Amino acid sequence: MKKEVNVSDIDHVHIRDDIKVRQTPKKERVYADAVSYDVGPGKETAWRARFHHEGYVAKNGRFVKGNPFGTRAYRVKKDAINQAVLKELQKGAT
Repeated sequence: MKKEVNVSDIDHVHIRDDIKVRQTPKKERVYADAVSYDVGPGKETAWRARFHHEGYVAKNGRFVKGNPFGTRAYRVKKDAINQAVLKELQKGAT
């Protein structure tokens, strides 16, 4: 995912540097008993990543198209993600 995010030359925490992996809180899980993980920007850059990912309306009224880096990164790495999940499930089964 870090490869898919554009980076500016402004001196602040960049979205690319704030990508985190965290366990999904129980109240946000689809299935309460299943363990799941969220991958994405941390709290410090999440607000900015939303505009970058989905797009926004600029001051002049024109829509600025988003750069869906999360979706694109998932498509590129889907097989690797599935293999990693399978490996973790097999560890738990033994």
